[in-house]
Amino acid sequence: MRVVIALFCGICILVATPPARSWNKAGHMTAAAIAYADLKERNPEVLAKVVQLLMRQPHFVSKWEDKLGQVPQEDRDLYLFMLAARWPDDVRKKYPQYDRPAWHSVKIPYRPGKEKVKIPDGESIISAFPQNRSIAKSTAEGEKARAVAVCWMFHLIGDVHQPLHTIKLVTKQFPEPKGDRGGSGFYIRVTPTGSTISLHKLWDGLVLGSGKFQEVRNKATSLRNKPRLKRNRLGEQLAVKSFRDWVLGSYTIAVEQAYRNGTLRGSTAREDGVALSADYSDKAGKTAEHQIVLSGYRISDEMVALFGR
Repeated sequence: MRVVIALFCGICILVATPPARSWNKAGHMTAAAIAYADLKERNPEVLAKVVQLLMRQPHFVSKWEDKLGQVPQEDRDLYLFMLAARWPDDVRKKYPQYDRPAWHSVKIPYRPGKEKVKIPDGESIISAFPQNRSIAKSTAEGEKARAVAVCWMFHLIGDVHQPLHTIKLVTKQFPEPKGDRGGSGFYIRVTPTGSTISLHKLWDGLVLGSGKFQEVRNKATSLRNKPRLKRNRLGEQLAVKSFRDWVLGSYTIAVEQAYRNGTLRGSTAREDGVALSADYSDKAGKTAEHQIVLSGYRISDEMVALFGR
């Protein structure tokens, strides 16, 4: 995508860098909107089942129902998908019973010049996905628990396609055990005169900065209409069904494109980031678009696998 100047102006004012989250909420909503449109077109029966289940989500009445009433009736199911996808970020630090910080990422160490890839043990996005998939699939689980699990599936599929959620750079500048925390401690400037932000935050906001319903819907539609992002153009990637392989695919993108095979320069100083090259944002934006659309199609495919005949 040609990343418009206004978008990066909006990003660049965000100097503070909180802990890594994922795509921003608008990004998750966009992926969910793509999944919704794909299901509506290809498998409306599954779409209806997922909508009915999401209406049993514990926060449907208290958090979502009023918001759904603010859009036309014909758009409410679409908006429900969007709210479900962002919900795991919305409950962070507010609802401990649902907050799972470790589930949003896996930090595979990247040491430039060393090819060995070792996925760390322990709780992470890799363990979270099959756990939630199993709950969503099980008829023995209550509908509320299954609806929560579907929200997490939406979100985790989105998270795993944000390349910086699968990696941590480890160098002398960014030593173990934290490394650069998935780009959260790697400070850059989009332009030489821009404000400092983290590399992670840059990637979070590459696709869309606004979480307004109309803007998300329009973005999702425009992305699906791009010839290079049509489902039939992504067939080879969509044939890959292993979540672990999705992780490794995003890790490779992070190495090659986010960190440019270890040549990207960043700072540890929160107020003094290193300016990116002129072509970085444009190339990263195209990659982010691809990843968001791919995640939307994969959400759709997972729902068909779970709730199809």
